[in-house]
Amino acid sequence: MATLTGRSRRAEQRLQELMLARMSQQFERRLSREISRAMREAASSLNTDAIGPEHERRVSRLLESVWRSSMQAMAEHMTGTQRSWRSKIETKSLDEVEPTEVTDRLMQSWINTTGATKITQITQTTQQEVRGIINRGIRDGLSEREIGKLIRDTAPTKSASRAQTIARTEVHAASQASAQNVAEAANLNMVRVWVSSKGERTRTIADGAKFDHLAADGQKVGMNERFVIQGANGTEELRYPGDPAGSAANVINCRCAVVFELA
Repeated sequence: MATLTGRSRRAEQRLQELMLARMSQQFERRLSREISRAMREAASSLNTDAIGPEHERRVSRLLESVWRSSMQAMAEHMTGTQRSWRSKIETKSLDEVEPTEVTDRLMQSWINTTGATKITQITQTTQQEVRGIINRGIRDGLSEREIGKLIRDTAPTKSASRAQTIARTEVHAASQASAQNVAEAANLNMVRVWVSSKGERTRTIADGAKFDHLAADGQKVGMNERFVIQGANGTEELRYPGDPAGSAANVINCRCAVVFELA
């Protein structure tokens, strides 16, 4: 069955994975610097309240940039299908879809339904990590100066690890939501297919993961239906790979893709 972009399922997934990996790398360093900065600010006073509104505002600006760039890139990818392939689709379809309009509409709903929660979670996690270091330092009998130094020494490693996870997860989620919105705007009779990355890191229950993305490979659903992902303790329904409504174990660092096939 023909896909919306004219590529095979596997070729489309691999192309998206490479594209999203490059995008997440662009944001990892910026996110790492912000998290490290907030931790160092708290180290000066040993007060996690120092990681408050200003950190949240800076994280908000960064994430909005991540989301918009990811949505726009995927919308342009989806609508950039070669015209030789479009001519085989008996409708104007993608020619009538404007990537920026799709991105603008999606960003409005994304920030209202997903953004605020994500931003708060990141800020609170930074606070919790610093609080944990302070508590350990107190238990170990360290002085305030030694605890502050411990926080500053820990910040680079902690921030880099978290930034990588955040960037990969947010780029993936926003881009897959954008693909869904472009496909809906094309107004074609299609089905959606879950395409797993098939790499050695693809989560599977057999390897101890809580959810099985390898087993989901090839699952077909309608445009308004949800994918059913098998879990170690039941199933979970996702609108698309990386769906923010899914549990952390199901979406963090996911590299699967949704591919649209003409029905």
